[in-house]
Amino acid sequence: MRKQLFSAGIIFSLVAASAMAFPPTGIYSNVPTHPTNLVPGLGISFGTALSTTFDRPYRSADGNRWIMTAIAGTGNTATDEIIITGSGTTGTTVFQEGTTIVDSGRVCDAASIDQRVAINNAGNFAFTCNLSGATTDDEVIVKSIGGTLSIAAQEGAVVGPLIAGASFGTTLDSPGIDNNNKVSFRTTLTGVPTGQTTAVFLQDMDSVAMQFGVTAVNPPTPGGNLWQTLAAGDPFYHATTSDWLAQGDTNGTTTTDAIVAKNNQVLLSEGSTPGGGLGNVLSFVESFMFPGGDWMSRGTISGAADDDWVVYNGNLVSKGFDPVPGGLPGEVFDDASFAALYFGMTANDVGDYVYGGVTSNPDLDRNAVLVWSDGVTSNVVLREGDPVDLDGNGLLDDNVFLSVFNNDDMFLTNDGWLYFFADLRNTPSSPFTNVGQAFMRIQVPEPSTLALLGLGMLTLVRRRRTN
Repeated sequence: MRKQLFSAGIIFSLVAASAMAFPPTGIYSNVPTHPTNLVPGLGISFGTALSTTFDRPYRSADGNRWIMTAIAGTGNTATDEIIITGSGTTGTTVFQEGTTIVDSGRVCDAASIDQRVAINNAGNFAFTCNLSGATTDDEVIVKSIGGTLSIAAQEGAVVGPLIAGASFGTTLDSPGIDNNNKVSFRTTLTGVPTGQTTAVFLQDMDSVAMQFGVTAVNPPTPGGNLWQTLAAGDPFYHATTSDWLAQGDTNGTTTTDAIVAKNNQVLLSEGSTPGGGLGNVLSFVESFMFPGGDWMSRGTISGAADDDWVVYNGNLVSKGFDPVPGGLPGEVFDDASFAALYFGMTANDVGDYVYGGVTSNPDLDRNAVLVWSDGVTSNVVLREGDPVDLDGNGLLDDNVFLSVFNNDDMFLTNDGWLYFFADLRNTPSSPFTNVGQAFMRIQVPEPSTLALLGLGMLTLVRRRRTN
């Protein structure tokens, strides 16, 4: 007799709760003694910090590769930060601070590998860190091509003819690597006038994307049009071209200077409306461009109760007090329990996107959801409190459930796999104990397909019971 995967009651409850036919499965976690709590290649457990052991994952353009940073339980803060690359549910530790030699015997210092890392379709990757040794040239952008590390940019080095008289400053970050193995990045500068001390270089320094106090945006913002600041971690880059997107400020009037721009063309600006009958933008929270060029942004508006919003490619997709697609009767998005309301968003390159938010559900242990959409149909695919098949054995025997979805720590592939991080707890609702953090994935096809699949599983399970 074949092993029964789920009982009919469990399948029914999963479909009713979040339109998912199968629960998310675990890839890595730091749940003590669990099989997923093993650093690949090092043979030790991950760190024990509940919500900070794993950092944001990033995907390649085709979605077949991913990369992230994590903390390994080495017992030594000088060697515990690692970089893992992977495909599907299998990963490899490819770099370790304090251990892997980057250049001439120098290694990365403790806690110096930035969250922002990048990988391309071939599995080549880029990251930034501070090197051991002299502090005058320790900040570097590193790329790995076929496993061979090299320095793409280094603090103190002369920039060259692109910006006359400039040298790289003390901060280099926001790396990207395209499918031609060319690296883009942001850097501070020395040797330039005040107000011009940050720039973004594209594709192994083939061009300057922007420079503070020099590069103009179009259309201009009231009172000015030159870039003045960038949001942390920006910009984001297209996988194969020089396209890039960033969120930041211009030197214009402070009430209208915040913008989201692609290739210096303003997409959204403070003081304008994101559409859907909403008022003027008050602030931006996050903005991302994905490898295929699609983009999302979220923020707040002024002077209204429904003041939080999410935009996909310029179109408003959700705002405060909107009904939750596929949610409970009367359930709406509501920021009463979380002021920012929306906590995450991601998209693939074929028109699908996912966003996360909190709702009016009076059960605060079940009021956070992830919604999938193809632009026509939308539905909840995951909800706080849903069960997790952490070890991937097809059984709900791990006694772990989704707790807090980690902000923006997710990506969506073109074939419909949603990879994400969340904290885990030991019961669906209170009282519960948070037991760890996990990297998971779940298939998210069109929601009606999920519902039909769930009904099909009901029939299948019932039939198996008669065998």
